[in-house]
Amino acid sequence: MGYGLPAAIGACKGNNNNPVICIEGDGSIMMNLQELETVKGNNLPIKIILINNQGYLSIKLTQNSFFKGNEFAAGPKSGVTFPSFKKISNAFNIKYISVSNNNEVDSKLKKMMELEGPCIMELFTHPLEKHEPKVTPKGIDKNGKIIPGSLTDMTITETF
Repeated sequence: MGYGLPAAIGACKGNNNNPVICIEGDGSIMMNLQELETVKGNNLPIKIILINNQGYLSIKLTQNSFFKGNEFAAGPKSGVTFPSFKKISNAFNIKYISVSNNNEVDSKLKKMMELEGPCIMELFTHPLEKHEPKVTPKGIDKNGKIIPGSLTDMTITETF
């Protein structure tokens, strides 16, 4: 978490400043938000697709699976909030595009790729949108330890 933006900067610089697409979650980008100045200051053609699911989705999904929706430090329900990424984009003078439904994705993605320099395209998704397929834990043992799932079994299971 937090690796996407710095990795995109390295990939862009290492490839003679050719365009790079960075797909990053809202929680993840907060860990290296200052690197937006590196992107803008060097006019790197990095296209950031920011998935806004209102928090730390992996943590929310895990807590929902094991603790019946009792959320802690994962999203607005538990006190974790994020700033307006449109305002953040403006503060760094980076072009901004917003996508709020599936019908807009193709046209806005095309628009983003045609723009010169850096751009942030914010995709608003459901705060509990599931990632599938994924390795799903098999449960919790008698000592409260998570029983990990297998990489060879990425089927969806019910909550515990």
